Amino acid sequence: MTLMGIGRIREWISAPSLGAIIFLCTDLAWCSSNPIPKLPSTKGFFQNHIRNIDPALSLPFLPPGFVADDSSQLRQFKNLAATLRKDSTRHFEIRNNQLHISYDMLQDLAQNDLPISGKGFGSRIAQSWVKRHGLHFHSPGPVFGMYVPNDYGYLVCPQWALHNTGTTYGDRPGKIGVDIGMEKVWEKFSGNDSLVIAVVDAGIDFHHPDLIGKHWVNLVEAKGLPNVDDDNNGYVDDSLGWDFVDNDNFPDDFHGHGTYCSGVIAAGFDNGIDIAGIIPHCKIMPIRVLDASGHGNQTDIAKGILYAVNNGAKVINFSIGGDVDNAELRNAFLTAKNKGVPIVVAAGNETRDIDAAPAFPASYTYDNMIVVAAHDHAALMSSFSNYGKTSVDLAAPGELVLTLGIPDLKEVWKEGFEGSDLSGWSLTPGAFVLSTVSPVAGKQSLGWTSGVNVTATTTNYLDLIGKEGCSLRIQLKYHPANAYDVLLVEGNLEGSSLWTEIGIVGSDVDTNSVLTYGLQGFDRKKFKLRFRTSARFSSTGRILKLDGLVIYTHDLNPKDEAIYTVAAGTSIAAPHVTAYIGLLRLACDRMGIPWTRAKTLEGVVAEPTLAGKVATGGRLDVYKGLQFYLSTLPDLHVLDSTALIWHVGEKAHYALELNPTTVSTYNFFVNGLGANVQVDGAGKLNWVPSVSDTGTHVITLEADGPTILRKRFSIAVLPEIRIPVTTHGNGQAEPVKIWEVGGQKFSIPRNFNQGRHWIEIRGTSAAGKVQILKKGWMDAAGFGQPYALPEVLTPIVSLQIHLDGRQLQPSI
Repeated sequence: MTLMGIGRIREWISAPSLGAIIFLCTDLAWCSSNPIPKLPSTKGFFQNHIRNIDPALSLPFLPPGFVADDSSQLRQFKNLAATLRKDSTRHFEIRNNQLHISYDMLQDLAQNDLPISGKGFGSRIAQSWVKRHGLHFHSPGPVFGMYVPNDYGYLVCPQWALHNTGTTYGDRPGKIGVDIGMEKVWEKFSGNDSLVIAVVDAGIDFHHPDLIGKHWVNLVEAKGLPNVDDDNNGYVDDSLGWDFVDNDNFPDDFHGHGTYCSGVIAAGFDNGIDIAGIIPHCKIMPIRVLDASGHGNQTDIAKGILYAVNNGAKVINFSIGGDVDNAELRNAFLTAKNKGVPIVVAAGNETRDIDAAPAFPASYTYDNMIVVAAHDHAALMSSFSNYGKTSVDLAAPGELVLTLGIPDLKEVWKEGFEGSDLSGWSLTPGAFVLSTVSPVAGKQSLGWTSGVNVTATTTNYLDLIGKEGCSLRIQLKYHPANAYDVLLVEGNLEGSSLWTEIGIVGSDVDTNSVLTYGLQGFDRKKFKLRFRTSARFSSTGRILKLDGLVIYTHDLNPKDEAIYTVAAGTSIAAPHVTAYIGLLRLACDRMGIPWTRAKTLEGVVAEPTLAGKVATGGRLDVYKGLQFYLSTLPDLHVLDSTALIWHVGEKAHYALELNPTTVSTYNFFVNGLGANVQVDGAGKLNWVPSVSDTGTHVITLEADGPTILRKRFSIAVLPEIRIPVTTHGNGQAEPVKIWEVGGQKFSIPRNFNQGRHWIEIRGTSAAGKVQILKKGWMDAAGFGQPYALPEVLTPIVSLQIHLDGRQLQPSI
């Protein structure tokens, strides 16, 4: 059968001779036109090497809402606002006779056709659709928008699956809005640590700092007795999951694929470390069924699925596939179906219609399965992705996906057959010769010349003592003589007379092909390596060239390094859907309704480019799929959120408000202003910044209860401004200029005698409530005339005036 491996590597395996069918992860099919290597874990790399990033991605918040200029049109504003959907992200507020409209609300009116960019954005977009209403809009500056995590890589790197601005990567332009809509979800729904998602794969990197605390813990075993099956599930001390490859209780990832998938779902969120996973709060149940080479047998894989089903997984990610059906695997899927556990399956990376040429398990038809193809950042089906109008349900992001990686492999042993010395090998006499015709350009190889059955064996034992998670990689050119001609790769443990099968090659392998095999049976031991050919009939026509033999291992004591990889494949598309179904199951549980396959497929938005390729004709949209639940949650409003500039010594204030206000099960919190700053039980935040607070602060305001509601925006604290005075000959100090506002006098420096200046006048009531009484441009000539304050409902006891961002001082 033909299997797809990393880097578009293919393997040919003669299935009839295997005791168990070999599977390979349907893994990272790199885009051949624009391959991207593993990314180093440095912020410098993110800043210097990721190109063509939209400037908006460098901001800790999205572009601003809009403020209506003309307060006389308030009734029109209210009527306009009433036509909009009032959910968590399309909010508006009317304050001081001005309508504050969020960016999402504008998107709604403009039918999702607005770009996300920076300068000139407000007037350009507003004019395109509000003319007919006779309204005028301007942008007041960055106001709170959708919730965006503070993970550095999220802000500057291509996590387009979560936030797509239409950026061009390489020579391939993206399409604005082709993402899964998570930013709209995070404001109100972030999962729960009780949500357990099983990743049946290659394990997980427990050392990765972006996965710290994200793995599932079997508490019964963790608190139980050592060497005892405390929970009676058939696995001893499985407090962290199970490794079905090495049959132990530590499912560490020696390949990387399980970590890639887990990172998409659950990489640390809002922890300031490079990327953000989809679900801020969940646990990954790691189940290792693939070895260091990415292979696994279906018996172990079936056991892994049953382990997930029987140990509380809410959904299973299954980014594995092959061409041969298997009864054990089918029965495991059936058991999951009967117990109501969804399984998300990668469609595969062979660019084929699996309606016509089935792949397994993607071609199963159980109603607990969701099969996923891959699309790119322009909503185009990925060139490598399998598809099927009947067999494949939907597409999800599967190219240029930034996710978690594992440390580089270390070289243990290698053989390149260079030079003329073959003393390290025992060869069938006269059957092999060093050849300049090699699978590796410009290199020598070990080439077969004659004989029906020949062997090439290492003279000495290869030493893997102290090493684990090893794999063998071979560069090979092989053309068998007939259907029965196979190349056997075998190992012999020190002290044993038995040769153990490592791999079998039974089909054509072209020049430069690389085969990879796991050596888990030889970890921490010494063994000899042997290549053996076998043909029943004539060997005429056989070609065999061996080269580039390398054994790799993983560091058993890795540093906690943040390593990241840009990946592609339906393997990477599947976890996006898995994360969605995890949230969906949690939402259904809270609503008291059952999860169904039909409910899942409500989270799809149609794309013409996918019509006829997948059953739904569309791609994943998490926000759309969760609307039934999100609409039941209260909205969190932050009043006075346009006050983004404060000065040292000035009383800063924000008021949090829930809609509906009848919700009493939420507590309010603030992050980003220090441990001593709090929001009281009524949702009021009052803070007087000191000199040490000067600078920019990114504030998160939260209401925590049945779910977490949050807003994030950036404020600046400026130094206290002292107005200079001049001393005349009589020794009396006089202000440069006096401006009377509402009967009070304020000092203005001389350099404000000309030009236009931005004015903000704020009034504070006896209760401490601040109202913005004026905000806008004013000619300097206006400072020569007293300014009468507008009528307000609440009496004003003090005024604060900001002139071009500087606070004026009362005149002495």
